[in-house]
Amino acid sequence: MNGYQQRRHGLLVDIADHDRGTPTGSGEKMPWHGKPHVEIRMHIAGAERSADKANDGYGEVNPTSGALGRYQLKLIALQDIEWKDTDGAWTDRAKMHGVDSDNAFLTKPAAQEDAMTAYIDRNDEQLRANGSKTHLGRTYVGPNGKSFKVTEAGLAAAAHREGARATKLALDKLKAIAAGNRRAFTKPEGRAIRRMQTFEDVRYARS
Repeated sequence: MNGYQQRRHGLLVDIADHDRGTPTGSGEKMPWHGKPHVEIRMHIAGAERSADKANDGYGEVNPTSGALGRYQLKLIALQDIEWKDTDGAWTDRAKMHGVDSDNAFLTKPAAQEDAMTAYIDRNDEQLRANGSKTHLGRTYVGPNGKSFKVTEAGLAAAAHREGARATKLALDKLKAIAAGNRRAFTKPEGRAIRRMQTFEDVRYARS
């Protein structure tokens, strides 16, 4: 698989040619083609280091966090979209997509894409509700000293990585620092900021 790497604010992101929409010789349609927010999906897969793995990362399991698949969805993410219950069991909603076990999820790219759609939409809803989107267009300086503009793509990526709550807390602290007040960032907040920086220029479009 041919690909290239992008370095953005210290994060090296691997993006495969077919992720960027480069036609394959066979004309094969990839599972994410035609899905909402294709560019967000491809960059998240790159940032999660799954895009260059076998089967495009759909079979990947993080041995530390237990995150599953191409987009490395954690238990809390699958619970948030009601694909898993509070006990960690797959729900009827997941079963509607043919998923009744972790292994089934890992072997069904279409189901993973549907779960990703639900998670992007859920995060967007939470970011809007908690006020994170009021920061859109503002420029802040992160803990690494690099300035960046808050964008839709950056918010989506940060929420995917650390959740909407940590993203909002990070933004509020950045705003306070810009006003001259000292603030310390937690590790999740710092990671959320790095995602906002890395995804600043990624195109954010539903279609």
